[in-house]
Amino acid sequence: MHRKSVIRRLSRPLERRPRGCERGPEYGHEFDAALLVIWEATDCVCPERLNPGLPATTELLQAHHELALTPTLREQLNKVSCSTVRRHLPCNRYRSVTIETCRRHV
Repeated sequence: MHRKSVIRRLSRPLERRPRGCERGPEYGHEFDAALLVIWEATDCVCPERLNPGLPATTELLQAHHELALTPTLREQLNKVSCSTVRRHLPCNRYRSVTIETCRRHV
């Protein structure tokens, strides 16, 4: 950096400026509840195995009246990424634990 640029940065206050535009949550409580039903129906598999079969599993569960889907919820479940599934599952740590341990955290 140039000398004047460093002086300008050092003379500013150290507190952070607020962000201009905050993003709201993309997925709500309905998504979490539906994902929990799907995850338990697939015997608590890891997100990497759950995500590719998510659309087919949602259709099967809806056909057997285990899951009620709205069009927006179906769209969210079809476009969700693997990391988002991992964040929204009840036991957040990576699946090196047994199924019984995961069920105790639910």
